[in-house]
Amino acid sequence: MAMLIWGLALVWVPLRAETDPQWLAGQEAALAASLTEGELFEVNQLLMTSGTVAQIAAFPAMVKAGFQQSVQQSETLSQGQMMAILDAADQSLSAGKVLTSVRDQVARQLSPAEVRQLAAWYQSETGRRVMLNGQDVNSPEIMQQVLRDASNLLADKSRLALAERLDTLQQSTELAMDVQELAGRAIFSATRRAMFPDRPVDMESFQLYFLLNEPELRRNTRQMVLVTTLYAMKNLDVEDIEALEDFAGSTAARKFAEAQRTGFKTGVEEILNDWATDIAKVLLGDRQPVQG
Repeated sequence: MAMLIWGLALVWVPLRAETDPQWLAGQEAALAASLTEGELFEVNQLLMTSGTVAQIAAFPAMVKAGFQQSVQQSETLSQGQMMAILDAADQSLSAGKVLTSVRDQVARQLSPAEVRQLAAWYQSETGRRVMLNGQDVNSPEIMQQVLRDASNLLADKSRLALAERLDTLQQSTELAMDVQELAGRAIFSATRRAMFPDRPVDMESFQLYFLLNEPELRRNTRQMVLVTTLYAMKNLDVEDIEALEDFAGSTAARKFAEAQRTGFKTGVEEILNDWATDIAKVLLGDRQPVQG
């Protein structure tokens, strides 16, 4: 979301790799179709051309996969309860709500002129080339190549310095950390509710764990951000790279990155709270479990 790099930065790629590409494409198409025209038409176009819609579409599947991995060793949930909780996730983890939250923040924080300025860049030849290179990194196959090439990519000090500047401008590491903390909270809460339905969820223990591990997590996250950024730039010429940095440093682009981050966090917190409520209902028997 933080421009091109948000799509490259997310370090939950192993979870996302389990998502059926055709299913994800359908989610992206449905999400894009939900954007209404009218006075927000230009904002909607910006969210689509910048790759924001595609990134938001992937989030619910990532949370579901994380929950499944967390409880697969547990015998405290029946198959019916598990299916009901996952069904609740399909209903509660609405990518549309997150998209609406992001759109509202973008419309609120950016002027119409700034929205048009950003959209024009993404639709320019340079913007299209940059986005095309960035999209390649999102596939599981390419990500494996990125990891294999990490040492060579990081050895190019001049491009590494540029990647570091882009990370700062676009808040890529910060947003990736936000995603991991929000998803971690959701998975922890859902797992504890499922395993110990009679106990209150002690979120302080999660917060302590996250704080203790944050330095290492941040280092690893930033490393992934830089490596994927370098890979995405490897086929771009110097002129395109300089144009990307100039664009990312513009006032409009930085406001866009901040609006995306704020809107994403707000929307995700809302849908995770909805899911937590549904999980409680499942475990209390208020929601009919799917038979399995």
